[in-house]
Amino acid sequence: MKILATLSLFFCLLSSLLGQSFSPSKDSLASDPSIAFAGDRLFISRTAIPMEKGELVYQNILLTGQRVHYGLLKNVSINAGFDVWTWLLERPTNKDGKLEGDEVGITSLGIHAGIPLTKRLFVGADIQLGAFQGWRVMASAISFSWITRKASYTLKLGKTGGMGDGITSDFPWYTEIGFVRQMGGKWSYLIQLAAQLEGGDFPGPTGYSYSNRISQGLLITGARWHKGRHAIDIGLGAYGTVGRYITFREPEGSKISDRIIRDDIIPAPYVGYTFRIR
Repeated sequence: MKILATLSLFFCLLSSLLGQSFSPSKDSLASDPSIAFAGDRLFISRTAIPMEKGELVYQNILLTGQRVHYGLLKNVSINAGFDVWTWLLERPTNKDGKLEGDEVGITSLGIHAGIPLTKRLFVGADIQLGAFQGWRVMASAISFSWITRKASYTLKLGKTGGMGDGITSDFPWYTEIGFVRQMGGKWSYLIQLAAQLEGGDFPGPTGYSYSNRISQGLLITGARWHKGRHAIDIGLGAYGTVGRYITFREPEGSKISDRIIRDDIIPAPYVGYTFRIR
């Protein structure tokens, strides 16, 4: 986790100093500013295609998620966001009615960088810091995007880690695969698949520990309508745990029990909106 985060941060700094300016092929999807605005991101996350310096974009995710992206330097952008619903959830208070601890709703702050290796191939890096209900989480990822005249293809590999409730944990590796295809006019077709690749070993209370091997995934498919500075996403998502294998251990290391959990996949509609302020 620390190695990938360090490499991602180094890449973000290096891309601003040494990266060439964004200059896509004239016959690529990104050559038209209106189409590029609709094709440089997936439903939730960005591709490796960088923002322009000074570009400012507002993003809404599932109505309650609010995020702003800003092109800070050449090939480097920053973003910040929060989720309204989780901030409105009831949080624990003491007898005086004051909030206990530092439990907050979902809040995030991140940096993104992308370098065009060729006029069609981009390599990018992301670092995201997040907080929710007393947990502090960091995610870092390396991504690659290939663009053609009417489509972009993205592959991303990342690692997450967190700290909360006195526990420090490395969460599973994850991968993302994304596809944006212009269908003609103002419409594009999108697919975003995210999956965790492995589990981890986590400390438990009073010296107990458990190993968690999981296989989780998120799939969203749908369409994007874009015109000028506006883009609207409508799709169908599915999230679920295909399988989970948990081993509990006592402080001295002896195994207590094994559990196998299989959860159903939950379908849900997806709605998003993006506005390019400048």
